[in-house]
Amino acid sequence: MKEQKQYGYDELALVFSNLAKSAEKQINAEVSKKLDTLSTFFKKNSSKETGFDIDELVSSVSQDVSSRYPEVEKEGKISEDRGALRCATWGKKVSAIHKSILTRYKNQKEQLFEGKEVWVCEACGFIAISPQVPAVCPICKAPSSRFTKIRKEN
Repeated sequence: MKEQKQYGYDELALVFSNLAKSAEKQINAEVSKKLDTLSTFFKKNSSKETGFDIDELVSSVSQDVSSRYPEVEKEGKISEDRGALRCATWGKKVSAIHKSILTRYKNQKEQLFEGKEVWVCEACGFIAISPQVPAVCPICKAPSSRFTKIRKEN
């Protein structure tokens, strides 16, 4: 029997937040609201510190790419769920890019962002670090209007 991993409140808050966004995009406001409520609950009850260990984060994203998304893909094929297969494909690509960005940040620190903005594709989660919004998402082909500019806290 496969051992189940226990997730902390921070991880659950992120999972429910992502599920809420997905439900919102599928125009299911009732489910989105419930998932958002769960995300808020876990975030408020988290005991984890606000700081992070970048090596731990890179390792976690690497696990997403190497084993977690392939598990989603496998289950999607078994159940013939095209949505799960799309999620696995896009998620694997986006997570590989996140790993690259985190590795670059680890080496370059704030220099990585000099003269650039951070843009997030609301459709798939792709992160672009560039002076201007991408015309099209390289992962899901969403137009520039689907990108949100992330403001850096001072």
